[in-house]
Amino acid sequence: QYPSTTFANYKADLMDAMVDLGINALRLEANAGDERNTAWVDDSTGTTVNDDGSPTTLNASGFLYNRVTTAMDSFGTDYRAKLLTETGQTLYLTLAFVDFRSFNSLHENSPAELAEFMFAFCKKFRDTCGYDIDAIQLILEPDNQAGSSWTAQTLSDGIVAVRSRLDAEGYSGVKITGFSNTNPNTVATWYADAKTQNASISTDVDYVAYNRYVGFDPSNITTLKNSVD
Repeated sequence: QYPSTTFANYKADLMDAMVDLGINALRLEANAGDERNTAWVDDSTGTTVNDDGSPTTLNASGFLYNRVTTAMDSFGTDYRAKLLTETGQTLYLTLAFVDFRSFNSLHENSPAELAEFMFAFCKKFRDTCGYDIDAIQLILEPDNQAGSSWTAQTLSDGIVAVRSRLDAEGYSGVKITGFSNTNPNTVATWYADAKTQNASISTDVDYVAYNRYVGFDPSNITTLKNSVD
């Protein structure tokens, strides 16, 4: 939770423990409310305000990147260097799109706006860090969205639009991880439904993911694998 007045007291110990545990990947988050024109104070959620009237013309000043840049400045960059030095591994970084909100549905209802949002953050990351984010996740817990209604159709159309925009802007190396439900037993059905709505996600999604907040039926791993293949 940012800002923290005590993080510096245990940052070094935390990084040591993570290396000992073999942790070589981190997930960053960009919130739908980070597209807005009000000041960023902490990592709370804000109301989305469109950067401009066109999803094809990026107004970089219409986005608040602090959630990502603060995470890298305060921890990610240092841990990446430590991991490389001590293990020879390069930290794998995923940027997850988060839409826990009860305000407008700009990105949900417009694949082009979602694509612009993800491009804006990929560009900012490259410009700031000097290298690309490894993957983006679309989206975090679509089955846990208070006030929104992400569906197989909006998810699949959004993923395809993001892949197309990133490729066009020179970010073809950035992988796409599909949605991660709160209930791992439902991911296979969601993914199959999304493929039915837009078959292009079969090639546009590089990885699938799930959370294990509830008991997981092992047979669903096979079902998910068959759905992805």
